[in-house]
Amino acid sequence: MKTSMKRPMKIGLLTPYTGGNLGDGAIQEAVIHHIRKRYPEAELFGVTLNPPETERLHRIPCYPLNALQSRYQTSRPAHTGAGSAPAAGKIGHRRSAVSRLAPLFQLFSRLGRGVGYFLTELKLIRRGYRLLKDTDLLIVAGGGQIDDYWGGPWMHPYSLFKWGQLAKAAGTPFVFLSVGVCGLQSAWSRWFIRRALQAAAYRSYRDHWSKQFLADFPGTQQDPVVPDLAFSYEPREGAKAWKADAAAEVVGLSPISFIPPRQASGRTPADHRHYWKTLAAFTAFLVGQGHTVVFFWSERSDQRDIEAIREMLDPEIPPSLKEKVRTADIESVADLIAALSRMDYIVASRLHSVLLAHLLVKPTLAISYDRKVATHMADLQQQDYCLDIQRLDGEELKGRFLDLKNKKGEVTASIGALLKSYGEPLNHQYDRVLRTPGNPG
Repeated sequence: MKTSMKRPMKIGLLTPYTGGNLGDGAIQEAVIHHIRKRYPEAELFGVTLNPPETERLHRIPCYPLNALQSRYQTSRPAHTGAGSAPAAGKIGHRRSAVSRLAPLFQLFSRLGRGVGYFLTELKLIRRGYRLLKDTDLLIVAGGGQIDDYWGGPWMHPYSLFKWGQLAKAAGTPFVFLSVGVCGLQSAWSRWFIRRALQAAAYRSYRDHWSKQFLADFPGTQQDPVVPDLAFSYEPREGAKAWKADAAAEVVGLSPISFIPPRQASGRTPADHRHYWKTLAAFTAFLVGQGHTVVFFWSERSDQRDIEAIREMLDPEIPPSLKEKVRTADIESVADLIAALSRMDYIVASRLHSVLLAHLLVKPTLAISYDRKVATHMADLQQQDYCLDIQRLDGEELKGRFLDLKNKKGEVTASIGALLKSYGEPLNHQYDRVLRTPGNPG
């Protein structure tokens, strides 16, 4: 490492994170905590998709990951509202001329955006190299980072390649910690990822499936599998929570707003409406069983689904029981942990909603929308409580929940025992990549 006695260690955390996903937030908080635990004076910075928001949330300076960030935003067509109406004979001629020239205007617009992107990216590359010249370690910090679903090869696969090459040129160690592999559909994506991994001084994966996916990539066969970094998050009291009802067991319910087409081809808005109706009926069932139901989210976009389910639920529950259905007030990872800590059972779809519930040793029923959720449940020996979102059936959901409730003691004992085995490999990995005494790295 480059650290000298004259300055503290400088470490960068690279992630395709905007601040809206609290699972990614928990990973960043965990890594920051464990670095500061070992190097209290360390200077940290982030490389993210939304530098201002992640800087606000994690209180470290942040820099842009990729000049293509703006592609996440949808562009609206230019407003063509009428002003003073010209003579009737001229308006048709003018519209026809504009119509004929429209493709040319679109071509120039795209070329302009391409040139603008290229120039912006060159500036970011130069700035990134200068940043890394003075950096001791660049960490690709967990999550499903090896993936090209969002934006294709020129989003995150390219970003990992770019930052890996910049780190190599700057002489800065570049490491992947407990990353997940979701999928690489493009040959360009595989090319970028192959070279990003080759540039790394250390690599590990959060599950065996992720490692197996990369089995034909040179040098990955000996890489370790180390649990998801969110398992190293150390819960602290949240700023916001809700008042628990001591007379009723609480079920936390967290729907998901997005079902990736690659996992659920052919699904339509009507299918998702069925998902909402099934969860609304399940909520009514839980209230009828005497439970309090608390909706919560770990991804901001899921709040829309919570609202949709609650609207469907209104006719299903008598007014006297409506107070049994609540929504947790969540703005941060600490708020999410505080809410989960007051729940007796969890029903959720997102990986880190499920994982953080398990971190708190909560009996959890997963409605899996992706391979990574099913893999996590199998790793924790909880596959009996994992349902496929594409074949979600209301009666099966009720039956699995009642079985989970009846076996609560057995389930929590099993989860607790497995969690104890996760601490040592996670701590050893932090020691290894941070080169603490006794671990030369």
